[in-house]
Amino acid sequence: NKNSSALLHTTHDNRKNQLNNNNSSLTSTVMKSAASAVPSLDMYSFLVISLILSAFVCSAAAFAFDRSYQKQKNDANRITLEKDMPEPNFHVVLQRIGKTVLRPGGNEATEKVQAMANIHAGDTVLELSAGLGKSGIELAKKYGAKVTLTDMDTSRLEKATDLVNKLGLSNLITVKKMDMFDIKSALGPGEKFDVAQTEASLTHYPRSRKAKFFNDIAKHADKFILHEVCFKTENKALQDLTKKDMSKVLNIGFVPETSETWQQLLSDAGFATINYVSTGDLVLLDPMSLIKDEGVLGFANIVFNATTQPYLRSRMLATRRTISMHSTELGYITIIASKK
Repeated sequence: NKNSSALLHTTHDNRKNQLNNNNSSLTSTVMKSAASAVPSLDMYSFLVISLILSAFVCSAAAFAFDRSYQKQKNDANRITLEKDMPEPNFHVVLQRIGKTVLRPGGNEATEKVQAMANIHAGDTVLELSAGLGKSGIELAKKYGAKVTLTDMDTSRLEKATDLVNKLGLSNLITVKKMDMFDIKSALGPGEKFDVAQTEASLTHYPRSRKAKFFNDIAKHADKFILHEVCFKTENKALQDLTKKDMSKVLNIGFVPETSETWQQLLSDAGFATINYVSTGDLVLLDPMSLIKDEGVLGFANIVFNATTQPYLRSRMLATRRTISMHSTELGYITIIASKK
């Protein structure tokens, strides 16, 4: 009996082990089959995705290369063209780069001299060589002055007209084509203004032409507001060197006057009473001054144009370096002079 019982237990254990082995073998077989199927699927997907990504990368690289090549080609063509063409003066460079106002002492100097000019609602103002007319527009907005904006550049006058209409100031502002050095032909004998003003319009001309302009405008205005470049030094040698360097980089005449000479020119023309004089550093291309003059978006536009157009960038940087080099000789001046 004991032998029979032992044999039964041994047989039962053997069958149990065999069953477990069969189950393990089945499980192993299923897992191996699944494992072999999954890698095949992943490998196929990987190959497809790799091919798609490779095609995309190659297309992107080709597109980027083409854009880079075209940009280099365009830049080279532009530089070659500009080298073959006459060098534009700096006023043209400023227009092309997006500068809309030209203020030697910046916006702060303009606002201050206008505030000191004692302009009232209804006063008539003539702005000469106004460009986009922003200074004259401010006089109409702040003080209710009746302003006439004049310039010889019709494209800038068109932009000034659009700006005036956009601001709803057409009832206060007139836009007119006029040569500031031909006042006798442009203005009738009886045409009078309470105030005339210029900004950075006279510095490029010889003293004799400035004197003629002041004499002519004195027949039509009782008060004159001036915002120009001035010499801070009386040293003739330094003045001549500065004129030479600045004329070269600007590609235009550069003949600033000392504070005393500017005042004398106005006085000799009949604006005998000097009501206000202020001088300071020349901040024409100073970044903070650019932001104040043009606003953040305008400044961003200037930076973009300078970044993407090598010729304009080189002209701007060269001019800024030259101004910095002569910072002890050059500055701005604002004057209010009247006949009374």
